Amino acid sequence: MGCHHQRFNHFKFAQKCYEQSLRIYKVTTGSEHQCVAQVLHNIGIIYHSLGNNAIALKCFNTSLSIRLLQLNERDISLADSYCWIGKIHREEKRFSKAHENFVAAHQIKVAILGAGHIESAEVLQNIGIVCDDLGLCSQR
Repeated sequence: MGCHHQRFNHFKFAQKCYEQSLRIYKVTTGSEHQCVAQVLHNIGIIYHSLGNNAIALKCFNTSLSIRLLQLNERDISLADSYCWIGKIHREEKRFSKAHENFVAAHQIKVAILGAGHIESAEVLQNIGIVCDDLGLCSQR
């Protein structure tokens, strides 16, 4: 239900749906279950869409921590978490942290999907943008 409302930019209603499902998952599965991590990730996207990067970052970091406990290091959802964390750090002008997270995401995507996959290329583009932000790109 939350995803449906999120697609139609009904962020406040989607947020309520996700928060209700988060409460249910925590009671039924515990607070370190993959379902909890996914809902926290979705809530992070909502908060980002609403312009609240501080809470979004907290949600993404908590989701990532759960995922790191529950999944192997080659799971694509880890890369998704790292990308969102990198995106927020870049928006907040914390370019070194953004770079670190995008590199972690890229390593996972390349390991799973291959260097020639479009998702690997997208993350590589983000790395390039952050390198430019850091002044690491040389002029010709």
